[in-house]
Amino acid sequence: MRILVSGGTGFLGSAVVAELRARGHDVVSLSRSGSRPAPASETGGRVEHLRADLSDELPVSRMGADAYLLCAAYVGADARTAEAVNLHGAERLVRAAQAYRAPVVALSTLSVYGSGPHRGQAEGALEPHPESVASRTRAAAEEIVRGSGGAVLRTALTTGAGDRWVVPTLAGIATRLGAPDELRTVRSSVIAAPALARAAAGAAIRLAEDPAGALRARTFHLAHPDPVNLIGLCERLTGVAVPHVSSEAFAQGVEGLGLSPHQTRLLTEDHWYDSTAIWTALDESPGPTIDADPDAVAWYRERLAER
Repeated sequence: MRILVSGGTGFLGSAVVAELRARGHDVVSLSRSGSRPAPASETGGRVEHLRADLSDELPVSRMGADAYLLCAAYVGADARTAEAVNLHGAERLVRAAQAYRAPVVALSTLSVYGSGPHRGQAEGALEPHPESVASRTRAAAEEIVRGSGGAVLRTALTTGAGDRWVVPTLAGIATRLGAPDELRTVRSSVIAAPALARAAAGAAIRLAEDPAGALRARTFHLAHPDPVNLIGLCERLTGVAVPHVSSEAFAQGVEGLGLSPHQTRLLTEDHWYDSTAIWTALDESPGPTIDADPDAVAWYRERLAER
């Protein structure tokens, strides 16, 4: 097959491109940066790079594919940019896919549910309650994709080589403030980038093969089925022990970090979801609960050494 991946040079998109190539599929990588050399060890399907921006008109005549994966997203706070990229970008990509009568699979985010606590809810059990402009526009994009018959994968916090936000941010907070005992009982949904790539690639292939099948117009949670404690995750992937502090000291420290209320609750309250449906539908394995891949571990330790 020939599959187009928007955001194909980003953290998530590059993992998906590598997975598709490993399965022998050709890839059109759509990104603002254009071409990026593939690792020398990569083999499999061919990759064609297209430079384009979802916030602008797309080169539809060069975008023919059997399926489309929406991996690009804007996660900042600027409302105009969020609408241009997340909402109108999804509209443009869906129109391009429709021109070739091909399905779309979109990576969204579990953050569309807003603040918890959330404990084990399956798809359909919670109504979206986005608290940021990025989440609001991504929730709106979901409706566009489902309306076209496509599938939406609401992704969890994602770890792996190339992650510059999840574990580095956690490590910075935890090593600076420490963690009280109760923080080590909080559980969250996470997913490693290789597992995310397997699911995203599998969904695109399945939907291209069977557009009217079980994935049509569906929303899935994309996370490892077993939730983890973020402090333990941080320690496992960075090798840095997080010091114990009192609850009072931690609360005072958090107040001085300037985190949003939602960010604070992500750290201090349960946010985990029933994520078995996508793995069952695809007959794919989610892999280990914490993927301490040597490349990921090396990546995180290098980032910490730069601080």
